[in-house]
Amino acid sequence: MVGLLSKTLLFCLLFLTSCCRYKVKVQSYSVVKTWQKKNISIHDYISPKFLALLSNNDTVPCTTNTRVGDVIVYKYITK
Repeated sequence: MVGLLSKTLLFCLLFLTSCCRYKVKVQSYSVVKTWQKKNISIHDYISPKFLALLSNNDTVPCTTNTRVGDVIVYKYITK
């Protein structure tokens, strides 16, 4: 009896989650400029922080491997 109840519950959950459609909006921007954030404390010397300027004038944190011309992709998922 417990096995049948758990199977029925699992089927209902799978059915309900498959009915929900998600809309995905994708926006991509290229990196225009990268620079190292100004060191304020000793911790910044140990692990420096880097920033990138995107083509939409947004500033985002990045790594040392980020180069000009790289593409940053934003995916907005809504129900």
